[in-house]
Amino acid sequence: MANDDKQSGDVGLAGDARPSPEPETLVAFYRDRAQTFTDERRAHERTSARLSNLRVAAFLLGVVAVVIGWRLAWYPAAAYGVAALSAVGFVALVVGHRRVQGSIRRARLLTAQNEQGAARIVRDWRHLPRVALPHGIPRTAMAVDLDLFGEASLYQLICQAQTTLGRRRLAEWLTTPTPAEEIPSRQQAVDELAPRVDWRQELAFLGTPESGEFPSIDGFLAWAEGPPWLAERAWLKWVSRLLPLAFWALGVLWWTDLWPQKLWLVVFLANTALSLLVSPKVHKIFARVSSRRGDIQRYAKLLEYIASERFSSPRMAALHEQLETEGHRADEQIGRLRRLMDLADLRYNQIYLPIQAATLWDFHVLAAVERWQHDVDRHVREWFEALAEIEAIA
Repeated sequence: MANDDKQSGDVGLAGDARPSPEPETLVAFYRDRAQTFTDERRAHERTSARLSNLRVAAFLLGVVAVVIGWRLAWYPAAAYGVAALSAVGFVALVVGHRRVQGSIRRARLLTAQNEQGAARIVRDWRHLPRVALPHGIPRTAMAVDLDLFGEASLYQLICQAQTTLGRRRLAEWLTTPTPAEEIPSRQQAVDELAPRVDWRQELAFLGTPESGEFPSIDGFLAWAEGPPWLAERAWLKWVSRLLPLAFWALGVLWWTDLWPQKLWLVVFLANTALSLLVSPKVHKIFARVSSRRGDIQRYAKLLEYIASERFSSPRMAALHEQLETEGHRADEQIGRLRRLMDLADLRYNQIYLPIQAATLWDFHVLAAVERWQHDVDRHVREWFEALAEIEAIA
């Protein structure tokens, strides 16, 4: 929302006597930045090409070394050593190549942002992205009459939010009357963020999904604010704790010949039956918390980036404070939940079924997730409300 006519680093805050730059100056400013990121992208692409060639070379060197050591039996110790070093080098090159690919994506997106910044100044609608009206925002007669939404609209001009939350909040501001006392605080927040071009563009980059739309969190919020499923079934919590203990205890007794009967097998079958009956419900809860695409991680990066910045305007300072709960930052809590959901992703692994039957893994992970749900309680919505408003202001 921060006005592009005030985005240059030469622009002062409210009350500054310096005049705003001329449109030509701002256009040149953004085009220079776009060229800088274009040059950066090309440099990363050259590095990427070199890394690709080195990966192929490392792979071929490893294959040749194995052939020499195994098939030809020429200095096998040295050959296998070279093969091992080639394997380590190949893995390191893969990791480095992935990071360079991420840098290429960042430079490409920042180039596009600055090209769009120049297009906003001159109202070049053809080079501005079309921003769909968020779900739940009514297209009222006033919105149509004032060209608030759609092509060549006010919303298309000022909306640089990437998440569904930020876009919806900005659309709500355009269609909902604002109390008079809130207007100055928003203006001060805009004035503070306007000169922070680098910070705002990095925020937009972090909010840009790699493909498709930024994931909606409606289902996640509904779960976070709803009743815990497992905690309300105390019998299931205790069964999920006692059955694995019984399985392992009976298994050890049988293995050491202290108990000849294979009762551990009966418990194993009971665990399997319980999993077949209840795990589908548990997996649906996991899906509401986060899909496999790393949705939570995307929001955690945005929250961490915002939390690392300092603000002086009252509104921005209040929003920043809203991202901390009882001494714990929102991004840290979201990161904690992400790590728990990494454990829940075992259900996609080939070894899931035997581990689940032996330990009732899903139930223990769900218990930990529900402890997180209890700890953060009502604060989750406050975090995302603050994120939405900061992105709308930016």
